[in-house]
Amino acid sequence: MRWTFCLLLLIILTSCFVTEKTGTSFYKIDLKLDVNRQLLNANVDLTYYAKKERVDILTFYLHRNLSIETLTCKNLVEYTFNTEDPCAFPFTPEAGTLTIHLSKPLQKGEALQINLQYVGKIGVVTQWEINRITKEWIELGMYTPWFPYQPAIENFTYIVDVKIDPEYQIIGMGKTKKLDDYWQVSQENPTNDIIIMAAKEIHTKKNQRNGLSMDISYTATSDSTAVDMMEQGLWILDNYGEWFSDIKAYKASIVIAPRNIGGGYARRGFVVFNHFEDEDYYQNKIGYFRYIAHEFAHIWWLNAPTNTWEDWLNESFAEYSALMAVREKFGNETFKDLIQAKRQKSKNMPAIKGIDRMDENASTVLYDKGCILLHELEAEIGNDNFLQLLKRLIINKVKSTEQFLKVLTDLSGIEVSNKFEKKLSR
Repeated sequence: MRWTFCLLLLIILTSCFVTEKTGTSFYKIDLKLDVNRQLLNANVDLTYYAKKERVDILTFYLHRNLSIETLTCKNLVEYTFNTEDPCAFPFTPEAGTLTIHLSKPLQKGEALQINLQYVGKIGVVTQWEINRITKEWIELGMYTPWFPYQPAIENFTYIVDVKIDPEYQIIGMGKTKKLDDYWQVSQENPTNDIIIMAAKEIHTKKNQRNGLSMDISYTATSDSTAVDMMEQGLWILDNYGEWFSDIKAYKASIVIAPRNIGGGYARRGFVVFNHFEDEDYYQNKIGYFRYIAHEFAHIWWLNAPTNTWEDWLNESFAEYSALMAVREKFGNETFKDLIQAKRQKSKNMPAIKGIDRMDENASTVLYDKGCILLHELEAEIGNDNFLQLLKRLIINKVKSTEQFLKVLTDLSGIEVSNKFEKKLSR
């Protein structure tokens, strides 16, 4: 199996539920896609909430091939769109930098209405070839970025009305429905991306179990393989619900994109694979299962900041949750083999505590070394206590190592907590 997906891309895959009352930014977008000309035309109304005090300069990233026709907002002095210099944000290399200067600073929590209209061509972009507008497949998301994206807006909701040739079907991250002469994709649970996909023929399978809804969309995969993958996803969610906390009435999605290059990526409850052959799937079923299990685990493991070493509370726990699912589904021997492989990879790695999230070793430290520490902790305190620990961390929405150690101390004592803290530092 070709796991070409760069693990560093996963540092921005988490989000948490925030209601509109707390200042959740909101995008209302009218999007027109001219597939034959690879042309994108967007009219964006953004309700932006300031995250800091006295904000008078706003910075967004937008694909450099897009031309801004109009931009209006209250107290606007000027705006610039720099498409010449390299983008400062590493995950949007094709982006230009849109800078908005305000005459009156925004206070923390204050809303600003911004209207933005732009047009341009986006073909196949990024070295991963994930985002594209082609006749065969349209795939748009933040890596392009096709909408004005700001990393500081960690969570937002949206409604996107998409007009496209009637031969095409639309799928997206969120609720998707066909209206009169357009499609609508909406997201009520705050997230950090707006993903729009389209093709002339998209197959979708759906299932529901114990209040959990799962769907899988694909163009070239066989029905039997798609159904099997969907069943694996439902099994994972069902077991996670028992282990961590119940998520009744939750919907999760899998998309198998018809491209051979670019790899997969994930958002909370939304997993994308590149194309694979049925034979590859069945030969590497545990690998596919583990990948889905890791990404679905982020439904629970998502509260810690993703841009610091504290991200181990997201990634190490999601990865170990996936290994727990493998153990339950495929047996202890398979689990032991995976643990041993991670132990080998963790040798001579830096400490978890304090590692730069962009360090070349960060993925190994968080995905492998962190897993080993959690495995050793489970062995030390026992499976029942370990599951109780996980539940308490989720209930308390723990987002820092300090909080984690306090919960661990309350459950298992100061000696266990101090021992684990030392392991984080070496």
